Amino acid sequence: PGVYFWCFQNVTEFFPTGSYITIKGFPLLYIGIAPSRPFSKSNLKTRIIKSHLQRDASRSTLRLSLGCLLSEALNINLKIINGRYTFGNGEKVLSEWIKKSAYVFWVEHPEPWQIEEELIHYSKPPLNLEHNQDHPFYLTLSFARDRARKSAGQ
Repeated sequence: PGVYFWCFQNVTEFFPTGSYITIKGFPLLYIGIAPSRPFSKSNLKTRIIKSHLQRDASRSTLRLSLGCLLSEALNINLKIINGRYTFGNGEKVLSEWIKKSAYVFWVEHPEPWQIEEELIHYSKPPLNLEHNQDHPFYLTLSFARDRARKSAGQ
């Protein structure tokens, strides 16, 4: 169990400029935890690799946000397939972009759900929506996700 930190390189054209907390020189854009509650079987490895790198946007709020923000640049579109939001064949393109652009750091913690809100409040990573409503990028990201969901439903 623990907390993971997603940092990205070469993202200034896609994400807001401003001051970020950096880790090893890379801007921190997202914080996640695993598990999210007691008695869950999720752990850092399954959450980072399976949910964020291998599955689809329906299983990862990070993938959903990245895909919505990068949809034009990556030529991908959100769809509904089998009742789930996904970028379809674009999921592979999104995974490749993440693998080329991301750095993930983590720290073990026995009860990460106890510290998540405080970490997000202090760090203000722009891709976190939960616990981060006062971030200047919150409305832009929320709008991009809503617009993509509405377009997928048509």
